Amino acid sequence: MAERLSPSGKPYRATPTGLLRLASPEKEALFATVFTGQPDREGGCFARFGWRQTGTHLTVTLAAIDTPRPGDIEGGGAEIKITANALRRAALAAEGHPLAIGFIHAHPAGVAPKPSALDDEMDRYMAGYFADLVPGRPFVSLIVAKIGNDTAISGRIFYDDAWHEIGRVAAERDPTVMAWPRGGTTAGAAHPAGAGGPPDQRLRA
Repeated sequence: MAERLSPSGKPYRATPTGLLRLASPEKEALFATVFTGQPDREGGCFARFGWRQTGTHLTVTLAAIDTPRPGDIEGGGAEIKITANALRRAALAAEGHPLAIGFIHAHPAGVAPKPSALDDEMDRYMAGYFADLVPGRPFVSLIVAKIGNDTAISGRIFYDDAWHEIGRVAAERDPTVMAWPRGGTTAGAAHPAGAGGPPDQRLRA
């Protein structure tokens, strides 16, 4: 994977050592929220996660979503913008609970959940912002997309000055939810409905 910079400015390499767990009713609430505006618009929300680290592996479990207020998340086409008020409320909430903070957004239907340059910039900013605000907690970034009949999820977790790529997804009673490590293999490409990456890129727990 190409070398990037962490929020501290140090180089790092993300490896697929993260596991994402999704269970009801949070799973359904998440998809209902981020898929608002589909098929051609992006939706998003902040969320809270429990976490556990075992050796080099990091597991995060969706605990709750923070339903956005009207105007909080401005999504149009392949771009999404988080307003200052939404970020401020997420920050204030984080100071009042012990969980990890995350931001989750959807790509338009049929578009692979590969992070764009804007996604990279947004992740780097928010990872650094929350690391300064509530040190010692992970920041979780997820992208979800409808690819045919499946729900593909790519993601990364910033923790202890290192990124952990989401390599597996365990979704309760839902085999259509899969991990899409590193956002798939074709940079900047939209997969047609029903298409996907090679078998080793489509991982379920």
